[in-house]
Amino acid sequence: MLSINLIGAILVGLGGLVGYIKSGSLPSLGAGLTFAILIAIGDVLKGSEKTNFWTKFVFVTWAILALLMGFRFVSSWKFMPAGLMTVISITMTMINFSLMNG
Repeated sequence: MLSINLIGAILVGLGGLVGYIKSGSLPSLGAGLTFAILIAIGDVLKGSEKTNFWTKFVFVTWAILALLMGFRFVSSWKFMPAGLMTVISITMTMINFSLMNG
């Protein structure tokens, strides 16, 4: 079964792909796939860890994505895609914070 982080990583990757298809934006594709891969790798590896390194790695990756998309949203005030990704990223950051400290 897919974890919430893997589902989020798929959404981020698909978002980058849609950005590329709709407007030809290579930065959207690159950022979307990079963050999706980092989150997926961290999520898969955190299952086999004895420390919290990969859990913290996934948390920090979501937090960085939330900051980047938050800045984009504030500069454009367009909900799609920056606002939606900000909401998703903040939500995932909070979920991972609770997993890290729970």
